[in-house]
Amino acid sequence: WARRPLAAARAVLFSQMVDDPSAHPDLFPTEKKQDKERQRLFGIIEELVKWENTTNETVLGSARDEIWASWRRACAENADHPMAKVLFDRKKLPGFHDPFAGGGA
Repeated sequence: WARRPLAAARAVLFSQMVDDPSAHPDLFPTEKKQDKERQRLFGIIEELVKWENTTNETVLGSARDEIWASWRRACAENADHPMAKVLFDRKKLPGFHDPFAGGGA
């Protein structure tokens, strides 16, 4: 494996951690609304992959907000899980294994 630019690695990880709008028909009930939201998320990815945005806190903050929103929805959806308090803590993101072995941290 070759080391990849930090910006591209962040975009890949973001895509894995944020739900597709079709997973939430209560929030995005029509294909048109899902497509609009998907395009908004793609816009965030487009900004993440720009090398000049590697340290842009506005872009990174936007991505973080989306990750947290997806995580909180996952926590709510799994509130009845027997180990919900341990596995689905709304205030703490789960551990994430970097598929780039640190090269995309």
